Amino acid sequence: MRIPIGDEDRRMQSSWFSNTNRIRFDFSPTKEIEDWWKEHMFDPHGLTPEALAERFTASWADHRQIEFKTIDPDRPEISFSVHDSSGDATVWLVDRCIDLDGKFVEALRMAVADDWQFEGIGRRLMKNAVDTGLFLGCDRIRLDADDVGRYSWVRMGFVPDRGSWRSIREACIRSLMQFSQTLGPARTQEIVMMLMSNDPKTMRLIADLKDPVEEPRLRRRGGLEPQVVPLGKAMLLGDCPIWAGEFDLRDATSLSLMEDCVDATR
Repeated sequence: MRIPIGDEDRRMQSSWFSNTNRIRFDFSPTKEIEDWWKEHMFDPHGLTPEALAERFTASWADHRQIEFKTIDPDRPEISFSVHDSSGDATVWLVDRCIDLDGKFVEALRMAVADDWQFEGIGRRLMKNAVDTGLFLGCDRIRLDADDVGRYSWVRMGFVPDRGSWRSIREACIRSLMQFSQTLGPARTQEIVMMLMSNDPKTMRLIADLKDPVEEPRLRRRGGLEPQVVPLGKAMLLGDCPIWAGEFDLRDATSLSLMEDCVDATR
């Protein structure tokens, strides 16, 4: 007996939400969730849950393990975690959340194993988030920048919020004083005046400062000697606090910075 087309569609739709060795759900998907997904994700964008997670991690060619935390049609919000599953140890992990009403993606967490650092994996995964955010019609990507992200994310086009920028300015001025003897009074005063700006985008200028300085807290990989690094990197990886900020997906300059940083890793 021929199955009516409606039943075929329902079976296909339900299969998107079945736990497999590649994807699992931390909740029991209801018919409401399945119907909402079809209307808001599959019909307009052609994305199943697995395809959405794969798009957010498209730069990684090997196997992935996907875990959906929430799909909330009322908010509406989608959150999930993805990590590589191609070997015995995890190479990278990302947590993402999409707020469809607010039109933003939240980059909740990203980690890359120590042995895989400096390979450009984090940059490419963030570029995947940018590309997918644009594809979904989002305006922004939000994150909290910590560790090396305090420097690298601003280089890739992210900008701190105003509250974070005030804290960053204070920390940068303190850090700058450590290098004042190397820089000299005129150059030091020039950078202090730069830091007086209330515009959070000034952080891009700080990150781009190339004066060579020796930062004792940044040591060569596997060694004890301090690194000689650009001043902007020393300031933002020294005393700079964790900061909250966002990437404007409508801003051509931000998009260009993202492209340039990713191209530099190829």
